[in-house]
Amino acid sequence: MDEKKRWRRGKKILLGIGLFLCVFVIAALAFVILWKPLGRTPSKAQMKEYESRTDAFYDGQFHTKDPFVVDTVVVGEPSENSSEKRAKDGEIPVQKIERFPENQKGEWDVTWFGHSTVMLQMDGKKIFIDPVLSDYSSPVQFAVGKRMSEIPMEKENIPYVDVLLLSHDHYDHLDYNTIRAIDDRVGEYVVPLGVDQHLIRWGVDKNKIHTFAWWESQDVAGFTFTSTPGRHYSGRLPWNQNQSLWCGYVIQANEQQIYYTGDTGYGDMFQEVYEKFGKMDLMIVENGQYDKAWSQCHMMPEEVVQAALDVQADVILPVHWGTFVLAKHKWSEPAERVTKAAKEEGVNVITPIIGQTVNKNKTEQYMTHWWNERWREW
Repeated sequence: MDEKKRWRRGKKILLGIGLFLCVFVIAALAFVILWKPLGRTPSKAQMKEYESRTDAFYDGQFHTKDPFVVDTVVVGEPSENSSEKRAKDGEIPVQKIERFPENQKGEWDVTWFGHSTVMLQMDGKKIFIDPVLSDYSSPVQFAVGKRMSEIPMEKENIPYVDVLLLSHDHYDHLDYNTIRAIDDRVGEYVVPLGVDQHLIRWGVDKNKIHTFAWWESQDVAGFTFTSTPGRHYSGRLPWNQNQSLWCGYVIQANEQQIYYTGDTGYGDMFQEVYEKFGKMDLMIVENGQYDKAWSQCHMMPEEVVQAALDVQADVILPVHWGTFVLAKHKWSEPAERVTKAAKEEGVNVITPIIGQTVNKNKTEQYMTHWWNERWREW
């Protein structure tokens, strides 16, 4: 083959590669623009509103009180038996939910769905926390984040909920398919700044959405919600981070107050919560999917216990475990470590099986270490 033919052949190959790359880039852009589960970025006008409502928003992003860096290089401290990080089929017991019990005034009932999904009942009303009722915690239902425990109640069977509460926009806390499936049975939404943009894109009536900056309080559906700071981050795309806020909440009604931490690293916000509100009747606290490299934005189990001591919680419900594999620890390690540390410090921990409802006055029945009693009758 002479030089001229080689040049022509090379040119065709380069043109083919260029055409392929153009098509790939166009397809990727179309996916990002059109695929609704990815959510929506706030406009410049909305960003100006964020600046007026919180000092945590500047330079076009939300920021933690104390800046931190997540170490993405030194990641992973596997358990002694890292092959057990994902539960075997059927290893995690699930009690199917037929219906929720009638909730009495002045009492709380809490039903854990796995991970951070919780149905909280107070004064006869329902607050659905970070509901994810899909098989994957990802924007597509076939990629990463496959569920390893059963869903205790399917989307179509969820009853009317007075408030749907969201802590931040990560896929394991904010699920497009769940929101779309149950929106017609949701009275009001309580969300951090910016998360409303995702919901509106998905067809949620903006008049149902109440947005919060840190330490803002609003009365919604007969409850007082106060957003609390956290050491975390947000984003549904790798290159578009911290365009919405992350938070926890203190929920108050009839002299009861319950604290949901959301995802967070340990910090002085827990002492601030106690100084502002006093002790908590129940603390629903992140405990799981941690790593030393992420310790700034996810608590280790021993820090969970310290946080409970900081807010003087009567009892804690550890969540964020037992459902999705998002870290290298084995699936039961968060429960093993937090109950051990809690026993040493005298902190009460309820550890219901997924799908069980715990009543305020019957917490002692739900303190078993069921993950060490596999296949037992329950």
